[in-house]
Amino acid sequence: MSSLHRVTQVVLGVGTLLALAAAFGPVWVARVGVVIAVLAALFAVRFAWAELKQARADHAREQVAQLRAHREQLSAERRQSSEVVAALSAHNEQADQRIVTLQSTIGSLRGELSTLRGDHAALTAGLAERDQRIAQLGRDLATREAELQALRETEDAAEVLPMPRHAAVADWDALPSAEDLWSDGNHPTVVDLQQLAFPEAPSTEAKKQA
Repeated sequence: MSSLHRVTQVVLGVGTLLALAAAFGPVWVARVGVVIAVLAALFAVRFAWAELKQARADHAREQVAQLRAHREQLSAERRQSSEVVAALSAHNEQADQRIVTLQSTIGSLRGELSTLRGDHAALTAGLAERDQRIAQLGRDLATREAELQALRETEDAAEVLPMPRHAAVADWDALPSAEDLWSDGNHPTVVDLQQLAFPEAPSTEAKKQA
């Protein structure tokens, strides 16, 4: 409750009491009571208007304060929204740059993949050619081993030539002895030494003819 409201109530109360008291007195006292009542009413109306004006001013000040607070709140929200928009814009720019970088990387990787595919195809063809060469070498090796085995079997089946120790006994008996060579006191000549050589064994053809 405001002070003007309390003053208005006091003025009305006092004026009413004085008017009632004057009503039981003489005529002039009653008239004074009426004047007091009118004055009290006028003062009450004045204070009421002042109170109403003060209430309106207070209400206006409250509205102004609320409007200012609302405006400050809107300004803060606007600043916050601007910061959020700026952050989102920066994030979008970074995302765009990242997308461009990734697209470039993807292009490079696609080129490398194409190159690797070409290398893989070349290596596959080279391996196939090497496999063919290895298979051919294996076949050639098997052929050479078969030929070598055949040669070994042929060699094992061939006849062995007789050594000089297999010469005929008559040939051995026909050789001169050392006493015969040295009996005359002369050294043996080359001709004499040739006589000591082992006689040649008969050849295979001679044995077959025999």
